[in-house]
Parts: sequence; structure tokens; C-alpha cells
Amino acid sequence: MSRSSGRAFLLRCGCVALVVAIIWWVAAYEALPRIIRSAYDGTSVEFANGWIQGQAYHPVERYLAAGARLARLGSLLLPFGLIITFAAIWWRNVLGRLWSGLAHSDPRGGFARIVLTAVSIGVIFAFVEVSLAWIRFRAGGYISTFTNVDVFWMGPLAQGTLFAGFAAVLFVCSAGWRQGLSYRVLVVVCCTIGAYGAARGLRSGLHPLAIWALALGVGFQLARLVDARAGLRRWVPRIAIPAVVVLAAGPLLYPSANRYRVDARSGASGAGRPNIVLLVLDTVRGESLGLYGYDRDVTPNLDRLGREGVVFERAIAPSPWTLPTHASMFTGRHTIETRVAWDVALDTRYATIAEWLGTFGYARGGFVANHGNAGRATGLARGFNTYVDHSRSPYVGVTGAFVPRRLTEWAWGALPTPWATVDRKYAPRVNKEFLGWLDSSVEDEPFFAFLNYFDVHGPYELHEDYASEFTAEDRMPLFTRAGRPRSMPPNRALQIDSYDSSIAFLDHHVGLLRDELESRGVLDNTILIITSDHGEHLGERGLMDHGNSLYSQLLRVPLLVHWPGQVPGGVRVPHAVSLTEMPATIADLAGATGPVFPGSSLRRFWLSDDPITEAVLSEVYAAPGAGFAAGRVSLGTMRSMVQGDFHYIRNGDGSVELYDLATDPREMHDLAGTERGAIELPRLRVAFDRLLDD
Repeated sequence: MSRSSGRAFLLRCGCVALVVAIIWWVAAYEALPRIIRSAYDGTSVEFANGWIQGQAYHPVERYLAAGARLARLGSLLLPFGLIITFAAIWWRNVLGRLWSGLAHSDPRGGFARIVLTAVSIGVIFAFVEVSLAWIRFRAGGYISTFTNVDVFWMGPLAQGTLFAGFAAVLFVCSAGWRQGLSYRVLVVVCCTIGAYGAARGLRSGLHPLAIWALALGVGFQLARLVDARAGLRRWVPRIAIPAVVVLAAGPLLYPSANRYRVDARSGASGAGRPNIVLLVLDTVRGESLGLYGYDRDVTPNLDRLGREGVVFERAIAPSPWTLPTHASMFTGRHTIETRVAWDVALDTRYATIAEWLGTFGYARGGFVANHGNAGRATGLARGFNTYVDHSRSPYVGVTGAFVPRRLTEWAWGALPTPWATVDRKYAPRVNKEFLGWLDSSVEDEPFFAFLNYFDVHGPYELHEDYASEFTAEDRMPLFTRAGRPRSMPPNRALQIDSYDSSIAFLDHHVGLLRDELESRGVLDNTILIITSDHGEHLGERGLMDHGNSLYSQLLRVPLLVHWPGQVPGGVRVPHAVSLTEMPATIADLAGATGPVFPGSSLRRFWLSDDPITEAVLSEVYAAPGAGFAAGRVSLGTMRSMVQGDFHYIRNGDGSVELYDLATDPREMHDLAGTERGAIELPRLRVAFDRLLDD
């Protein structure tokens, strides 16, 4: 390039940089604050409204400050971006010649051989990723990937297909139909991506940039190996199809639920014992049901069952998320004993209620919609004859390995349907699986059925047929902090409408299930227990989701026991009870002659006018890297105790909170810093420490 042309290029670059800087200044320091303010009020464009106003639980100044930080960061990065862009333009010819030289360097391959090589690389790295994750799982971990055994072959198959696409793009971009594509380039690209995906999929804990550096090293070293050994180029493509066939045997390596079947006295007769059906309504909080005074008519069927049975007004979940609560409901042990966590499954130290019922001739079937946190990999399947959780679908393939999962999630983000609902198992299917098992596998013996419904779990879906009576005027208030209400953002109101309509949808199918049991003539001899594993935050204190606090919205869950002729109807129990007493209650109602599980049977509350009540413990461990658990639990492990009307919470940083559930059931007024709190806290601290020691 001549000196004059160089000066002209620099002049053009200077003009472009000046224009870009002016546009950036106007956009970042003038337009952005205006957009934030209008979006906070819901009057901006729909996209901005969704991002700002939909999260508007904090003062607008917080969003303006975040926008100012973004503007400053952009101002610092803008010169570097312009320099890099101009340098790339300057050297485009050099870079083009360099790429052409690399893409067509020897050794080279034609389209078919290049694609088969890419498929082989994708299959191999995905198989390594899944195999190492499986080894980690078998060593005692809990990895949600293994809720579906088909991941062993569907994951590698999906990644092999994806890498075939990568190879085709590289081939076309390099005009490979004329000269072929270099194996060196193919191996570097595919092996780097494959190694990165395997490391990220195993949750190694390394920074992504460090993983990219290591993956590049792997890619270049393998490229050197292929370049030096001509034999590798011949046999590597030939393993693609045989590898997929071999991987199809992966499910044979996965531990079956029947492995945990209890055989001792399994042939004992269960004649005369009642059937037991445990329905867990995942993510349904108590205060959103008509049973507990909610002003929307969303649960007519549950209300009917409540009038026919015993309703516990203050049932407390032992944890604010799925796995630990289910583990406690199955074993009678608290989370501090089961030691289940975000990546740790329930082990075999404690017997489950399904195992115990198996010793008395019960047929045991589990039908799970939350296959991520209640599937076989969690350890909850132990003791069941039949445990139906996963399904074979394309979703399993694209989520079985990190690279196709991440790309699919990114692509799906542009569509209106939430990615998390693609493979959702709805209540009608759970009911169908259970009733099919009941009709085909259960003969004369009594049965224990565990049904887990996932319809109310986020992302919520608006069921129009079950929300027609909802109006804007009857929505519950939200709070930025205790006692300071603000108007509800429209799309947050839509989320609450969707949550409520999901409850109404689920309630409808619970009613259908009850009618099916009655039509089969088994309802009168069936103990129907309905509860939830945890609740949900819907904007209280600026929190959404669950697993992030121990407030009443997450811990107070529905609980009713229905058994015609055996359990009195219309009884409401005001005392606090724990779901950890579930196995003791089931064993008692099934005819146990003595204590079998920790705790006491809830039968005492409808048999005695003065039942024994105990303090109720709940706890949650911090979830490393879990964005939805960024509330109070981010400070560390939290524990709480409900004793009488008081809810005592000890946060991970040692601070405490105290609420009076009788006068403040939604826990909006912390008593810890008040005169009343000073009187009550010493006694509650002693009781709490004693409860932990026990």
C-alpha cells in the first residue's frame, strides 16, 4: 500500500471513529437514561419494558447507575474496538492469504471424508464427557444429565451431527470443493470446541478463558498428531457410525431403579392394608390456594378434597427446593442428616418409605414429571418396582452434551416458547402413566403410588382456559421492602396470572385423577395425601423463584390427608407440622405396630384435642454458581425454626430474623431489632441450638 493511499485510509478511519464516538456518546449518555426511565414506567418499547419494568422492584436510580456503569465501560472499550476493527481491515488481505494457506495446506480431504472425521471427533468428545460425568455420578455425585439414560447415545449423536455442520461450513468457506480442506484446520477447530465442551460440561470450576486456552492446546496437539500419522486420517472417519452403535449400549451401564428393590419379606401379603397415593404438587405454595384463603377461585377440586379430609394450615417444607424435601419426605430425616445438596444425591444410609412398604407386599410405583431433581439419578427411586421419569425425545440429545445444549439454548432464546418447557411432562401424562401401571401391573396387592407434578414450576405457562376469570384488580400486592408497596409491572402480573392458571390447570387434573380412582372402585380404600415440596417467590422482597430464602412463601406448603370413612372431614389443624413426618404418618396409616421412621404420625392431630407439637426445622445450602439462588442463601447455609407462632431464621452470615406468623403471616415485619424481638430471641436461640443438637 502506497504512502498516499495509507494517508487516505487513516483519514477515513479518523472520520469513521469520530462519527462512531458521537453516536456512542448520544446513545450512552443521552438516550440510554431516557429509555431506562420510560421503560421503568412501562412506556418505552416492548423490549425495554420487558427488561427494565419487568424487574422493577428497586428504585429507578439503581437502574440508572447500572446504565452509567455500562456507558463508562463502553467508552473505555470503544477505542480498542475501533483499533482492532481498523487493523483487521488493514490486514484483511494478509489474513485472507493466511487463511487460504492454512485451509488448503496438506494433508487435505474431500467433503465426505472431512464430514465423517468431524462426526467422529464430535462423538468421541461427547462420549468422553458423558462417561466422565457418569463416573462422577457413580462415585457419589448427583448430575441432572443422568435423569435420562438415553443421553449415553443421544448426546454423542447430537454432537456428531453438530460437528458435521461445522465441517460443512468450514469446507464451504474455504472453497474446499476446488482444493479440499486441510485436516489440520478441521482437527484444531473441532477438537478445541469438543475439549471446551467436555470441560464445561463436567463443571470443572475453571474460568471459561482458562478452559479455552487448555482446549486450544488440546486442539493443536491433536492436529500435530494427525498431521504426523497418515494412518489416523484413514481410520478416524471409519469410527463414526460404529461408535454410535456402540454408544446405544450406554443405558445398559446405567443403574436400574429395580436394583434398589427390597426383597426381604417382599412376598408378604398386603391383604387388608390401604392403598396410598402421595401427590406432590411441585412449586405450589400454600398461600396461593383457596384452601388457605386465596381470593382467586383456582382450586375447586383441592378445596373439595380439603372439606372431605384433614387440612394442615401450617405445613412446613424442610427445604425450599425439590430434592432435599423429597428426601426428607421419603426417609423422615432432615437435610442435615440426608446431606443431599445441589449436586449430591440421596444415598442408601436411611431406608425409604417405598422400601419399607415393599416388605409388606405393596406394589410401588413412582411417576415423576420433575425428572431433573426427582429422577432416578437423585436416589429417590430406591425401593420402587416401577419408576417412570424420563422420556426419549430430541431434547435429551441436544442437552446431553455441553456444546449442542448451549447452542440450542442460545438459538431457542429467539423463539417465544421458553426452552425449559420443551420437554415438560404435564399432569395428564403423569396421570396416564400412573393409571396405566395401576391397570396393568397391580393385581390383588395394595399399592403405593408417588406422583410428582411439574406444571406449576417456572417458567410459568398461561393456560387461557383456566384464567378467564382473572382480573387485574384481584392481583396480590408486591413489595420492594417491608411496608412499601408499588404498582405491579404488567409482565410481572402476567407471571402471577400464569402461575395461578397453572395451579388451576393442575387442580383440574387432580380432580380427574380422584374421579378415576373412584370409578375403579379403589378410592374408599385409598389414603390420598396431597402436598408440595416447596413454594415460590412471586416478587416478595424483590425475589423470584425458589431455593433462595427460607421465608414463608417457600416453606409454607399445602398438606391434606383424605381417606373416606377413616379420616374425619372438615378438620383443620392450626399447628406447625413438618413434611419430615410424612413417612411416619404413612407407616402408621398402613398398619405399622410401632415407630418405624423418625418423628410422629400426623394422625395425632385428628385423634387428640391436645396433640404433641414440636419445633419445625428447615434448611438450605448455598448453591455455588446457581443464579436463581442469589437471595439470602448467597450468604451461606441458612436454617430456620418454626415454634409456636414464631419463625426464627438464622442466615449464613450469622444474622437472625424473627417473624410472628399469627399477626404477620407473609413475614413483612422483622422483629429482630424490636423490643419484642429482644424479649423473644434469647429463648428462641436456645431452642434452635437444642433442635440442631438433637
